[in-house]
Amino acid sequence: MFHGLIWIIATGVSWASISAVMSNVARYRVPTFLFYSIGAVLTAVMAWVFLVDWRAAVNMPLGDFLIAAPAFLIPGLINVVSQAVMVRTLKLGHNGLSVAIRNCAGTVPFMVGFLFLDARVYWFNWVGLLLITSGFVLITLSRKKSASDKKTGFSMKWLMFALASMMLSGTFQTCNTLATMKFNTVVKLGMATPLLMTCCAAGYISAFLIWQRDSLKIWGFSGQVLRYAAVWAVLALLSYYFMFKTLDVMRDINAAALVFPTVMGVNVCCFFTYSKFKLREPYTFVNICCLLMCLLGVVMLSVR
Repeated sequence: MFHGLIWIIATGVSWASISAVMSNVARYRVPTFLFYSIGAVLTAVMAWVFLVDWRAAVNMPLGDFLIAAPAFLIPGLINVVSQAVMVRTLKLGHNGLSVAIRNCAGTVPFMVGFLFLDARVYWFNWVGLLLITSGFVLITLSRKKSASDKKTGFSMKWLMFALASMMLSGTFQTCNTLATMKFNTVVKLGMATPLLMTCCAAGYISAFLIWQRDSLKIWGFSGQVLRYAAVWAVLALLSYYFMFKTLDVMRDINAAALVFPTVMGVNVCCFFTYSKFKLREPYTFVNICCLLMCLLGVVMLSVR
């Protein structure tokens, strides 16, 4: 369990670091899909080179690989949309609360387990879901209007994008967890991250060519874009390695369900610190209450 907690903390810190990079991409209006295309290609190449256990992978039957591969490619496509929506959310509103709402994504696998997988649900799990929902309602009811919206970063449009980001992130987590449980051999061979990032790279490049091709004339491969993309690529590689390692370790002790809720808690706490002291974002008493309700809700949602 101790090793699992170490991997959980490493994953949460890496996620918060990625959120910090995305925050800067949003702030400086770097073309989203150009940035992600470069970053995802770099990550995919590094993942195939450094993460795959090629001596064992070459012995994997091709038929088994072709069956398992789509299970990791589908989350990659979902992640393309999820990351784009997250950058849009950061552009529209409060970065700290945007990340906090996104990290309530554990509600999605919780509901999938309850509705479709006959997962056992306890009363305190429902209390956790209620706390998260109440936090969202409180954010909605407390939002300011007109000029103060710009100051505090609250608007209904921002909230809709934040909730969409949460739902997409939760779907991504659900697909990843199911794929890891069903095709654990792929994870142990180190092929999960390369498959995931290859699909992400293809998706980002397609989106860039369709929607942001003209931005290349303005930005080109500038130092700023390349710098952000390179930092993101390294962090993404580490985060996915940590994530799949955490799922693998916790699966062996029958505690895979605890991974994403606890990682999210570490992520939110780290990014809150960054948002408060680096970005100097304002936090009212109501904001803090919403944040604590979401964090407590995530913990109670994960308890079994």
